[in-house]
Amino acid sequence: MKVYFLDDENVNLKLIELLGKKHTDIQMSFYTSYDSMYEQLILDKDELPDAIVTDIRMPGIDGFEVVKRVGAEFPGIKLMYCSAFSSLKTAMQEKSVEVDEILHRSYYVKPIRGDIFEIIKAL
Repeated sequence: MKVYFLDDENVNLKLIELLGKKHTDIQMSFYTSYDSMYEQLILDKDELPDAIVTDIRMPGIDGFEVVKRVGAEFPGIKLMYCSAFSSLKTAMQEKSVEVDEILHRSYYVKPIRGDIFEIIKAL
């Protein structure tokens, strides 16, 4: 399984990398901006990731916009939010995001723990 992780905070990406070492069946790539991740998606267009896990609150393009863009252009990629908001509903309310079918995705509440990989595998 190939998974991209997008979070503007390197500490979260490092923690995911550390926790993921024992999950040798998951090929992980880490990105701190949508632009760098999107460039890699274009390069990997023949071998796209199975899933993308994105933070919600990020400067520039937030996780909702990431899900909209990726979901529209690459509908086969499974998408999951990973955020400190207590729920997806809370995040949507705080960000004043209208309910949209494309935005309803799996949701993982930080802090990041080892069980994130089992949730990703079950997407």
